[in-house]
Amino acid sequence: MSQHGSVSPKSHVICIKCAASIPLYTPDLSEYVGCVKCGALLDLTEPKPRVQAEGDVATDAVFVPGDQITLDGVTYLVLGVSVKRLYIHQVYWQEYALYHPDQPASTLSCSEGHWHFMQETEFKFPERNYATIDINGIPFKRFANMTVDSIAQWGELHTASFKDARYNEYICPPYIASKEECEGVVTSYFGRYVSLQELIAGTKDIHYFPKQKGVGAAQPVKEWISTGPLSALTVGFVGLMLLTGILMWTRNTEIARFNITTQLQKSTPITTTFLGDTMNVQTFSEDTLVKKSFHIDDNHTAVELYFASDVSNNWVFMSGYLLHEQTGEKVDFWKEIQFYKGTSSDGNWEEGQKWQRTVISNLKEGDYSIVLSGESGAGKNPQKVTTAVYVNPSLYSNLVTLMLIALVYPIINLIRKQTFENQRWLNSDL
Repeated sequence: MSQHGSVSPKSHVICIKCAASIPLYTPDLSEYVGCVKCGALLDLTEPKPRVQAEGDVATDAVFVPGDQITLDGVTYLVLGVSVKRLYIHQVYWQEYALYHPDQPASTLSCSEGHWHFMQETEFKFPERNYATIDINGIPFKRFANMTVDSIAQWGELHTASFKDARYNEYICPPYIASKEECEGVVTSYFGRYVSLQELIAGTKDIHYFPKQKGVGAAQPVKEWISTGPLSALTVGFVGLMLLTGILMWTRNTEIARFNITTQLQKSTPITTTFLGDTMNVQTFSEDTLVKKSFHIDDNHTAVELYFASDVSNNWVFMSGYLLHEQTGEKVDFWKEIQFYKGTSSDGNWEEGQKWQRTVISNLKEGDYSIVLSGESGAGKNPQKVTTAVYVNPSLYSNLVTLMLIALVYPIINLIRKQTFENQRWLNSDL
């Protein structure tokens, strides 16, 4: 593994533990530096360097001191890398110290293949650890409250201690805010999630990036279409369906209406045996056929046949056919109306309805006759049935189906979003 990147160091310092040469890129600012060979952390604030602490040797770093990374149009120099550990869960991640003379102290961290860019800020966190805090009018949710230690440090670093540090993190994806407390010093950071595509575009000669696992702390929600446009699209589609329904309703024209009265002509009762019980069954013949004519102006036309009867504790069965006068083509149909009511121990009850409708579609232009006959229940008075024929009926069931289909995508998107958020919060230690 190379000890330095594309930018040449300005000077070097010799590790007093292993005698390795350590490159320095900001020698006038350097106070602490880690040795990649032995893991020693050197204090450069004294005239003679000394070993402040010892840690593991940093390995498998994506970036090395001297590499350059461009974010938000600013090119940063990588000064060093720290390997952090969340001790309780044995979770490790890398944190790269970045430098630009006109920018505050900056870091780029990588955990499970997810990257976050952080910069030191003057924001003051509340003394108490609230579940939600307000930053510039935006609510941030508390995501983590963890104790972290550094197990390896290499190169020039912003902080130089292997002692435990306390982190409180708050998120409002894609943004993240963090409060770090170490040896009595409190430092605030504010940053954002960095996509792998952005990172690749901002680096040169970097061919390896860790594979992403799970969901990053401040990773934006993955949506096929963002919430705003999706809501507008759904509302627009539903509105279009309603407008279509209104237009269809205005074209819904009654072209025929007539009444038919069932004539119950009783025949001789028949006695039969069923499962050991003797029953009397009345049979009925159809009434005289009723015929009504109407005209359809266009091909591929739909008509609705509507039947209504003030039936009570009885049934009416309507059957018939549409006859095309010119071609002789017939379309059969039948409908049953039944309505019953009564009283039981639970109170009054009703069952059935007093109307029925059927739609016949794709009819040809021409003259039609509707031929009807009707029957009704035994021992009841003849029933009057009002029949109406409508051309270009409003097929509200189709509109409802289309509206339900329009809601499928938002519902899937909502489920996908919730699943994404559940995966994010699995990484929280709260």
